[in-house]
Amino acid sequence: MQQAIISSFNISTCLFLCGFLYTMAMPEGAFDPLSFRRSVVELLDSSGREDGGFDRFENFVRSASQRFPSSSRLKCFLGDVIALRSPHVPNSIEVRQEAEAVYAEALELDPFDPEPYRSLAGLFSLRGEVHKAEEYLEKALACEESFGVYIGILQLFVDHEIWSKASEALEDAAFYLEVQEAKISAARSKIP
Repeated sequence: MQQAIISSFNISTCLFLCGFLYTMAMPEGAFDPLSFRRSVVELLDSSGREDGGFDRFENFVRSASQRFPSSSRLKCFLGDVIALRSPHVPNSIEVRQEAEAVYAEALELDPFDPEPYRSLAGLFSLRGEVHKAEEYLEKALACEESFGVYIGILQLFVDHEIWSKASEALEDAAFYLEVQEAKISAARSKIP
């Protein structure tokens, strides 16, 4: 079930945020993509839990969230980082509650952003609250119809072995892809 929360995170969003944070720390016009990649690799390589790397990463994200308090995506990313800490802490219930509170802050900033809903769904899935997780994934889908949300719904039911709903979710995801492919084909046919 731990995979459910991890699969609800958008890796490209994480890398985008890392890039955003890196550029904000740089003087204007001084962004160097090679240095950025090295920094991200060093950050990820040194983020072992035993040597305190994860704590350094979490502190970095917390300070960035404080620096940009109106960014709902950054708040959501902070919640994701806090949630990732929960399986490694004895008082993980308190950690999950902290993550939930941060996601609530993100929703206050932008109630139409699907990411906090997806992340909350992951937390509820870990707690075994499948109905509540499904409710939040439906809210994410209402904000933005995307393949990622459909797969999140499918993953929820697979993780909890609710096969009839997993089959429905798979059909919904396949239908979504068919519609998207039809739109792309139509757009391509208009190109001379």
